[in-house]
Amino acid sequence: MSDATPSTPLAVKFLSGPEAGRVVAFDAVLKIGRHRDNAICISYDDRASRFHAEIRRAGEGHEVADLGSTNGSIRGDRVLRGDACPIQPGETFRVGSTTFLFDWLSRLQSSGASLFGDGTTAVPTGGVEVPGRKANQTEAVLIADMRSSTTLNQILGEAKMLRLKEQLFDILQRAAHRHDTTFTKPTGDGYMMTFSTLRHAVSAVRAIVGDVWRQNQRDNLIHPLNIRLSLTLGETMCDHLGDRHGSIVNLAFRLIGISALPGEMPGDPDAETATPLITTASLVDGIRDMPWEPAPPAPINLPPQEIRGFLEPIALSIFQLQPDVGTTA
Repeated sequence: MSDATPSTPLAVKFLSGPEAGRVVAFDAVLKIGRHRDNAICISYDDRASRFHAEIRRAGEGHEVADLGSTNGSIRGDRVLRGDACPIQPGETFRVGSTTFLFDWLSRLQSSGASLFGDGTTAVPTGGVEVPGRKANQTEAVLIADMRSSTTLNQILGEAKMLRLKEQLFDILQRAAHRHDTTFTKPTGDGYMMTFSTLRHAVSAVRAIVGDVWRQNQRDNLIHPLNIRLSLTLGETMCDHLGDRHGSIVNLAFRLIGISALPGEMPGDPDAETATPLITTASLVDGIRDMPWEPAPPAPINLPPQEIRGFLEPIALSIFQLQPDVGTTA
């Protein structure tokens, strides 16, 4: 990170919950828990303990430490219970039900943060009211969802399934942070992100596909990650908490829920290498004109589909994205 030096302040950003988007800078130690004496008080999180966790210096770096919480703290695929593990800028961790991004403050500010007088920073992404934000705007809506999640939960069990979802959320949150999202929120087994331009959304798609592939090359996998993506573009409506609404958002959720996609490989999810990107036929030319490397395969064009909640049938297209489209993102 060229803009960061060892003297640059560090910070954490809320990636979920009612304060999603808030950024808090700190010096040596940052304590998190439900009690008001913590630097970050998440009294609304009923899975968090009174004094749950802290970020602190460790040698020349930093570590996230669980303070003996009831439910533990999560860093990547590790569950911490009264112990600690290293954390690097750009990585995420979870306390209770709340996910945080740990990074240099300068990185967060460069992505559009505005510093308030109390030392906290508001970042225009997810769950917070940002002064001057338009109630309506044109945005690209990207939804990522885990495939065959119900079956996987039965096969793996709840504990391993939770670890698998945490690995996916790390990838999705990292893509959101790096590609200028305007809003993010978890959606059960996946994530919703909005972007001010189609180009930013496609860049995030490439990053996600590449990072999922790299994750699946690691040793000691719980299970390979298999996801699908949907992408729409149009006018969204923003409520007072920053959440997004409108027909274009509803359409993105309808697309991600399509039960069977032409061209998907049948059988064991382990055999599937492609990530389907489901979109409207009207966006195909714009998506193909983005700076892909290499170019994506030709889309599978579907006849107009009846979509619940929409009066007219909508023509859809599916890009079956292979891992190489994201290896240079």
